[in-house]
Amino acid sequence: MTIGSRLSQTLLSTSEAASDRGSIGRRLVCGMQEEELTHRDREEHHHWRMHWRARIGRKQGTTLIQMGRSDDAERELKQVVEYFRRVGHAYELSQTLFGLGWAKSQLGDVDAAHSLYLEGMEHAQAHSEARGYQDVVPSLRGHLYLGIIYIEQGELERAEAELKEALALADRPPLHVYQEAGRVYFQLGRLHLVRGQRPEALKHLVRALDFSATREDKILLSQTHNVMGWYHLGAGGPSHAQRAMYEFGEALAAARASKPGSPYYECAALVNICTVRLRGGVGVVERAPGRPPGAETEWEVGDLIQAAREIGRERGYFGHLARLALLEAEWALGQGYLERASGAADDAHLFARNYNRYLQRTVDLRLVELGLARVSPDLGTGAVR
Repeated sequence: MTIGSRLSQTLLSTSEAASDRGSIGRRLVCGMQEEELTHRDREEHHHWRMHWRARIGRKQGTTLIQMGRSDDAERELKQVVEYFRRVGHAYELSQTLFGLGWAKSQLGDVDAAHSLYLEGMEHAQAHSEARGYQDVVPSLRGHLYLGIIYIEQGELERAEAELKEALALADRPPLHVYQEAGRVYFQLGRLHLVRGQRPEALKHLVRALDFSATREDKILLSQTHNVMGWYHLGAGGPSHAQRAMYEFGEALAAARASKPGSPYYECAALVNICTVRLRGGVGVVERAPGRPPGAETEWEVGDLIQAAREIGRERGYFGHLARLALLEAEWALGQGYLERASGAADDAHLFARNYNRYLQRTVDLRLVELGLARVSPDLGTGAVR
């Protein structure tokens, strides 16, 4: 073989080797790119999975609140808030903060609920600003929840301002069919009733009843029947007391018909039935169509107290238990059971104190009226003897 031939063969072998190395290099680069892409896909899938787990957790929290398990809801929603806060998702964070505030409110922590609602509203506004236009759903919820909490705190002018904002949104299509729209009507009825504006209260409550009667979710229906009952009880007279009993009975039936069931609103209705039986002097109310014989509207006060107490103690519903114990004290006084009245007064004060300062003041002042408490100069409210 000539020197030229050998040189040509050597160059050809070198070229082939370089080509092989290039091919291997390209394969390595492609493999690294595929691995990076696979890793990126895995990360994206992980984030997607975590996001939907958090959204499901938010929905579960709402369901737990409606079931009267606000303590469980609080634990669930706290974790969801931490996740959405960490990833910076303004919309989901606002919605979860509203839900957590609702749970706190049912547990009696009204001031914490207020703070959560305010923070939720800030994130709702940030979400709208990022989109360049107002997202009306979180805005509606924010104004609604702030209106509710201002009623609880006795800030009625601020409550009215927030609920008017919510109503302006709720009356706009397509939000007029949104579940929260019915809650706006209900809360406006409640607000006007607290203020003694009965015609306005009735207008909004009728609208809330019409809205909720056709809905699968029976919680709002139960709530509205309860407040409608208080509307009639406040009117005075036997016929209104009878109508109040009917409304409270309907509230109880709706709470039990909700899916899942809601012992929280069931207990509230039982306490209200006990109230109208005791203060309205109502005997057996005419049975509504489909309501079974022996329904709670036909029970005596002592049996109603026992039924409501069992639910309240099992679930830890301190607000309901405080109102119930106050009724028991009032009933025992009327029966001449002074020792039982004193014990019930102690229970009412204790339960109200464990719920919140707003209910504690209401309960203690009523105990003063009943002669079962004295005014504490330190608290400015009734302190049980």
